[in-house]
Amino acid sequence: MNHRHLILAICFCAFLLWSIALHAAEENPPHVIETGPAEHLILPPPNATRAVANPSTLLPWPKGQTPKAPAGFEVTLFAEDLDNPRMIYVLPNSDVLIMESVPQQSQSRIVLLRDSAKRGRPDLRQSFLRRLNMAFGMTLIGNRFYVGNTDGIVVLPYSTGETRLQRRPEKILDLPGGILDELTVFVMCCVT
Repeated sequence: MNHRHLILAICFCAFLLWSIALHAAEENPPHVIETGPAEHLILPPPNATRAVANPSTLLPWPKGQTPKAPAGFEVTLFAEDLDNPRMIYVLPNSDVLIMESVPQQSQSRIVLLRDSAKRGRPDLRQSFLRRLNMAFGMTLIGNRFYVGNTDGIVVLPYSTGETRLQRRPEKILDLPGGILDELTVFVMCCVT
């Protein structure tokens, strides 16, 4: 091997090592520190890491069995076939409201369950309020029913025993919408 080929081989190896080192540096970002004093935090830029979801797996009760309850208590199945239930709210007349968030439709709805006979099984199941914007929170104060949508809080009039709210909701508070990662707006009220 002559001198010229040796120099060419050394240059090629140096270039190869340089490009591997450069590629490795691009793949290994600076060390990220996510906890500690604010002045020492080095957070990754937004959307630099992949999102993680860990949804729960729904398992039905085994046929003919119910969860075990303490002595003196009984467990019965009150509702099933719900679509992504997010919150339960019990009205003063014992009607049960269940907020369902339906991601495929980008809407939420509230289902009413009424157990008139107090047997532990609803004899009425129907849509209480529909076409909500990825709602989560709900509460009743007096005769006003409040719902927390992802883009604001709305209120509707309510009378005890109503099974469906059909009036158009009145928006009383705008919230910054359009952030699909945060779909939970709690409606919390303090009555003193």
